[in-house]
Amino acid sequence: YNDEAVIPALLDTGIPLEDARDYTNDGCSEILVQGRTNPWAFEANVKLLKCVERVTARIEEFEAFGDLMVALKEEISLAVEMAVANANLLQAGVPRISPNPFISATVEGCIEKAIDITEGGAVYNSSAVCASGVADTADSLAALKKLVYEEGMVGRRELLEALESDFEGNERLRLMLLNRAPKFGNDVEYVDSLAAEIVEHTAKEVSKHRNPRGGRYNLGLFSYGNYISHGIVTGATPDGRKAGTGISPNFSPAPGRDTKGPFAVFKSTTRVDQQLTPNGTSLDLTLHPSALRGPQGAEKLMSLIRALVELGGMQVQFNIVDAAVLRAAQADPERHRNLTVRLWGFPAYFVRLPREFQDHLIARTDHGL
Repeated sequence: YNDEAVIPALLDTGIPLEDARDYTNDGCSEILVQGRTNPWAFEANVKLLKCVERVTARIEEFEAFGDLMVALKEEISLAVEMAVANANLLQAGVPRISPNPFISATVEGCIEKAIDITEGGAVYNSSAVCASGVADTADSLAALKKLVYEEGMVGRRELLEALESDFEGNERLRLMLLNRAPKFGNDVEYVDSLAAEIVEHTAKEVSKHRNPRGGRYNLGLFSYGNYISHGIVTGATPDGRKAGTGISPNFSPAPGRDTKGPFAVFKSTTRVDQQLTPNGTSLDLTLHPSALRGPQGAEKLMSLIRALVELGGMQVQFNIVDAAVLRAAQADPERHRNLTVRLWGFPAYFVRLPREFQDHLIARTDHGL
């Protein structure tokens, strides 16, 4: 965690400096002020890539890329509104069904106000909207902007038919979308700026809403384990991704698309203003073990973390693992029972994960230094 990114984000929500400096995480990656907060940190979710899918289905309506962006932002605004409405229904029912006097006694504000924590007794009563698929959304928009609207290499009807058929019989077009347009995570401002624009709009929409406990909604860039389930319910997309396949994890590049090294990933992610994400972000980065071997390994890792801090990144967590070892563990799980990997905020035994999660981890780039 980077104080220089986290504390200003909390200050922007109205939290005083003394409390903002006393932040912690809530168990995974989300940010809160310890001992004074009742955070509903992940009940509302917005599938950004699903919004892209809906808008792309209407692509023939949009003569210019700007028109498509307007429609996408409207779709995101609606998705935020629906996510908040559902989360507020859930939160409003908790005091009647499950008040919590024991926890209330441990959280500052509840005794002073004589109000249960579930009704807003804590000093801070935030909720969050967690947006998934930032990287896939930016990649899709870059492909649309470059290949459809700027260069005219792909017609709107041609693209629509390819997406509707999940690229069946049109692998050439899918590979063009995948390889000819820039991808988030490679220090390319063309695509990174699209990610920044979408996050800025989403944050603005999220901040308009309040929860039943009187607290504000904050944006977080998290998918948690939903990078599999969100992909299952999302059709083929303009980044060349096939229907039903996984999406990018948390605030990380799509698996295997970050090909320019970890510093390029840092440059891309920090083009997104992380002061807009007071619920937090989670950048998951895989390093090849060989990058950190030897007496200078620890210093290399510290230098890498310092680079992210200097650029303004909010948080990073590492998997230090060789994809070849993960494949070997799939083939012979009994010999690799103790192999652990890091998932969105906690470690897990690799061989106990469902196959789709294993494959997703293997597909991620394992960077050198």
